[in-house]
Amino acid sequence: MINFTLKQLYSFEAVIRLSSFTKASKELNITQPAVYMQIQQLQKNIGSDLVNIKGKSIHPTFIGNKLYQTCLKVINKLEQTKSDIEKTLNLNSRHI
Repeated sequence: MINFTLKQLYSFEAVIRLSSFTKASKELNITQPAVYMQIQQLQKNIGSDLVNIKGKSIHPTFIGNKLYQTCLKVINKLEQTKSDIEKTLNLNSRHI
């Protein structure tokens, strides 16, 4: 059973893409400690470190990079599905 949330995946994706907890928190409109806790919980649920933090430098681990690639696919698919649903709803509302 998968034991992580979309919020954790979005947080992880943003941290890796932006190489910053602070930038990710601003983009996601949540606090930096909340982003950090999301990543900590995700690492706990997966059972592996996902990021290497050295000073202000943040890089994915090998496992983190694999998860990041999956996150990109999942998030892209979710965003596309959301867009498809919105288009369908807009078309249906015009036909009523």
